[in-house]
Amino acid sequence: MRHLSSWISAAAIAVALSSSANAQSGGGFYADKQIGIYVGFAAGETYDLYARVAAAYLPRYIPGRPTIITHNMPGIGGLKVANYLATQAAKDGTAIGMSTQSVALEQALKNPAVQYDVRTLKWIGRMAPIVQFIVASREAQVKTFEDVRHKEVILSATSPSGMTYVIPQVLNRLAGAQFKIVSGYNGSSGALLALERGEVQAATMTYTNIFVEKPDWLASGQVVPLISNIDKRYDRLPNVANLVEVGLTPENRKILLLYSSVATLGRAFAAPPEIPADRLQVLRTAFDKMAADPEVQDELKKRNLLEFDPVSGAEMERLIAETLDIPADALVRASEARQ
Repeated sequence: MRHLSSWISAAAIAVALSSSANAQSGGGFYADKQIGIYVGFAAGETYDLYARVAAAYLPRYIPGRPTIITHNMPGIGGLKVANYLATQAAKDGTAIGMSTQSVALEQALKNPAVQYDVRTLKWIGRMAPIVQFIVASREAQVKTFEDVRHKEVILSATSPSGMTYVIPQVLNRLAGAQFKIVSGYNGSSGALLALERGEVQAATMTYTNIFVEKPDWLASGQVVPLISNIDKRYDRLPNVANLVEVGLTPENRKILLLYSSVATLGRAFAAPPEIPADRLQVLRTAFDKMAADPEVQDELKKRNLLEFDPVSGAEMERLIAETLDIPADALVRASEARQ
């Protein structure tokens, strides 16, 4: 009896230890926990809005239903959050972040502010790409991107560091475009207003601009989309060229693929490199289930967040690896094209 009692006691201890270990791993870990989502931009911007939708719905699909709190951490053009995840954030699965969509591009071009390796961040999933189009007014008398290779078109942009400037500049150097870029407009709305007033002949429009805010521009022929900033033709505008296909050489197309990553990465969540594998899997599974929830899609529509094309964390890793698979000499040219 004494031996049996000892065995029962030992078994009870083992079960207790096992239960404790299980509670601290995977989904059991998150019971009564709080997760912070760190967003690299100010409240009210689209990064913030997507993150707040996730904060409201993601707990439904995490065992233990933790509380999720959104923290805005603007700085360094959104890179501050990526740096934070890589160097300071809690590594136990209670900190995730949404950095800038250019997080891979900035690393590839050796931005001195980068303190992370985007390939070692643990990607949870992407809520949406950020699709943009360069459009020309009717008065520009161009119909396709090919026309811009033979005719100068005056285009409005924000600052030389912004994508409304960088993308047309890169197209000039790698795809033979003849955009004359006029910068200094107050935000993308200011650049678009310049097009509306006739101050310029072209500007950059987002998906929301074209299909929600100003659909009559497209329907009436007031503007003509010339090119998208993504790596494939957009299904709603299948006759419009994409950024990668217009490169003049295979190397140029590889460089343009790097620039298209800005749209492809979009609004995505990542965790620190050291997050335990089982907790990462819990977050990835929860993200995938959340993305399939019709209520989430309805909530995004209510907030006018109409771009929604979720991608899994594993697919994000593949996309990033493909984007950064570029020879060193091509990276030099990619940086020069941006100057």
